[in-house]
Amino acid sequence: MKIAGINQQQQERRPGAARSGERGSATVIALLILGLLTIFVALALSRTTAEALIMGNDAA
Repeated sequence: MKIAGINQQQQERRPGAARSGERGSATVIALLILGLLTIFVALALSRTTAEALIMGNDAA
């Protein structure tokens, strides 16, 4: 049954239901953000370690 160009099945769909083309997009976005955070933490640890070694050499 058509109602103003929208069939009844689409009209009864839950408002939070994912569309077929959007499945898994939240997972992909979360993995990208997690990857960026991992890179940031790795760089921060690397820099901190290098600076600690430099400070140790200055004290000697």
